[in-house]
Amino acid sequence: MPIILDTGSSLCKAGFAGDDAPKAIFPTIVGRLLSDESVHAVGRDAIKNDYVITEPVQGGMVRSWDDLQLIWKSAFDRLEADPVEHAVLIPDHVGNPGVHREKMAQILFEEFQVPSLNINNPSVLNIMAAGRGTSLSVEMGHGQITLNAIYEGYLITEAQKKINIGGNTITKFLGELLETRGKTFQSVEDKFALKEMKEKLCFASKDYEGDISRSSDLQETFDLPDGSSIVIGRERFECVEALFQNHLLGMDEKGLHNFIHQSINACDMSCRPDICANIVLSGGCSNIPFFKDRLHAELKSLFPEKLKLNVIAQEHRAEHTWIGGSIYAALSYFPQNCVTKEEFAEQGAKIISQKFQ
Repeated sequence: MPIILDTGSSLCKAGFAGDDAPKAIFPTIVGRLLSDESVHAVGRDAIKNDYVITEPVQGGMVRSWDDLQLIWKSAFDRLEADPVEHAVLIPDHVGNPGVHREKMAQILFEEFQVPSLNINNPSVLNIMAAGRGTSLSVEMGHGQITLNAIYEGYLITEAQKKINIGGNTITKFLGELLETRGKTFQSVEDKFALKEMKEKLCFASKDYEGDISRSSDLQETFDLPDGSSIVIGRERFECVEALFQNHLLGMDEKGLHNFIHQSINACDMSCRPDICANIVLSGGCSNIPFFKDRLHAELKSLFPEKLKLNVIAQEHRAEHTWIGGSIYAALSYFPQNCVTKEEFAEQGAKIISQKFQ
């Protein structure tokens, strides 16, 4: 049974083709003892103050191949799977360099001895999970947001966009807002607590100016790892507002809704109605409460009133890439769309760039 390894900037999701959900989900981090770098931990086991943390994947790109190998080994171990016995599917964006994919293939074939490999576009997998053949895939990741328009299964390359804002941007901005009140988040535990605070308490405002005026009524208390607590009010929605008003982050761009508008307008006129009716959200950042409603309202202000707009936010959208990979890898023709270990050995890394463009 093929294994799907969705190694994002924040989380690694691993499991078997045909399953409804990944069997293993853990942070994509590696920790090493400062006093002895040979001692390491992966995932939540690395969240200790005596470990130096590295993030091998950032913004969809691998920054440390050695650490990525440790992440993948941990994934196979958590699945109790021998990689020699399983084909592997890896999601990877089409805009990433060919050498990036070739290196991933080299590690999987030579270090893990997997029998075959498929590398697939996350946006295609997202809409497969959503049950759509035509859509605008809005993939809201840890380090970036990726927009891809797909019409009847074909990628419209002119509509592709990458925005250097993601869930981690919102988390960091929340920390910056709280720092103005004298609270800092320096330790590893503090930074993960900040992420948890965002996930539990933050939301997208439907009325930004109105929520600012009544922010004292929106206050919530969050318990911190050191036993203390903090009360947050307007920070709950102000950090998320940066998705719609990028100038809050000191950026020149406007907001996600403007990028979506640009992406759809890059498509042929005949495609736009179907794409507008199928705007599919995926990724953990899209789980922010009321985000779908706010995005829909912002988009309505940009598109003609007669055009039907439908923003789709399905229940398990944080795992959509993995779920789409699970569906695809379970299809009967999946093996024909893989590169085998023997083909890689005979033809070299070039076959990866040729097969998976």
